[in-house]
Amino acid sequence: MKLRFYLLSVLLFSICVYEATAQQKSFLRPEEQGEDLSGLSKAALFQRLDTVDWANICAGKPYKNPGCVELQKIGRVLGNRHLAGTLNLNKKEKQTIYRLVEAYLDYYTRLNETGDESGDGFGEATSQCYRLWSLAYPALMAHVADKDPDLAQFAVNTLLDMRNEEVIRFFVDLAQQETNRRKRNWWMQLLGFIGKNGNIYIADDIRTPIDSATNTQLYEKHAKVIYEEWKATLIHPSTRLPCPEGMDDTSQTVQPPVPIEVPQSPGFDDTLYWVNSSMRDVIFVLKSAAQAAPALGETTISVDSAYMLNVKTVKGGILLESKVNIKDLDIGENGVYLIKPTKALAYPGIRIKVKPERPDVKQFKNSKLIGKTRELQLYMPDQQYVEWLFQQLQSVINTAQGRM
Repeated sequence: MKLRFYLLSVLLFSICVYEATAQQKSFLRPEEQGEDLSGLSKAALFQRLDTVDWANICAGKPYKNPGCVELQKIGRVLGNRHLAGTLNLNKKEKQTIYRLVEAYLDYYTRLNETGDESGDGFGEATSQCYRLWSLAYPALMAHVADKDPDLAQFAVNTLLDMRNEEVIRFFVDLAQQETNRRKRNWWMQLLGFIGKNGNIYIADDIRTPIDSATNTQLYEKHAKVIYEEWKATLIHPSTRLPCPEGMDDTSQTVQPPVPIEVPQSPGFDDTLYWVNSSMRDVIFVLKSAAQAAPALGETTISVDSAYMLNVKTVKGGILLESKVNIKDLDIGENGVYLIKPTKALAYPGIRIKVKPERPDVKQFKNSKLIGKTRELQLYMPDQQYVEWLFQQLQSVINTAQGRM
């Protein structure tokens, strides 16, 4: 009886192992199935690339397209050899690789613009760049300031995932050489992002990125001093918010935390685009404030195509709105004041006046106009939040008014 039970257990275990192995094989990436190209010579690989239909790089589902799967394999082999230092390319071969990456970027852009869901433009283009790795650098670097903001963002994000010393130095050079102030600020923010975000994740383990320690080492070697010097120019140590006449100025200068995230690409120079890009930091402050002081309600802020600033606060089921043209706000010496806490409202805030002879701030309650005023008011959980919000709003308003 014991022998039978033992044999049955062995049989069941064998069946489970077989099914698990079969299931594992079925989840192999397409590039890992079929013909193995790792033994082909460089000439044979490029001979296959010469037959590629560049206009239809991955028609349909990439993993079901034999031509696309073959390109995955070629990308993997060439990338492996380049990383190992065993691949030397002549001028024509470098041009072919460049054209290959461009074809994938075109594929991504085409599907992105048309909303075509028959393929996977983003996923396949990203994965192929990962396979090629440093071979893809030249083409991606050529698009980081592309006029198509989506393509520029794709190039920047992919390079960030694949960063090494060459890529970090590339971004440092961009930041130092840029003469447009807004764009230079953007590249500097990107350097800050690199310093604070060293844990890189690449889906499906296609490649292994640099680790956090290496990222920190390279950031400190090439970018830290430049970034810190730039950051110090943004907030003057003596920056203070003026109080209304007759009140004691008890405010303290506080260095606000700087929310770091990958901003949108500076690829196309449009004032409204940059206003909305800078606005993300204001939104970050408002979201943090809502969590810190729920009693203030949840506040959102936006700017439309006519530069109308809309501040919405939902509190107790009531929607309160303030609307004003952002270009009409006065953030000069006599335009911004601190609102001190009172018994009626135990929270500080800021008042930003409207420029003389410009339209009022319109106030709405549940979408119905209830009044007009000559100032925009915003309340925060504490003094630090007030300072933080003002720093970010100042940047947005300066951009809208052409001072950035």
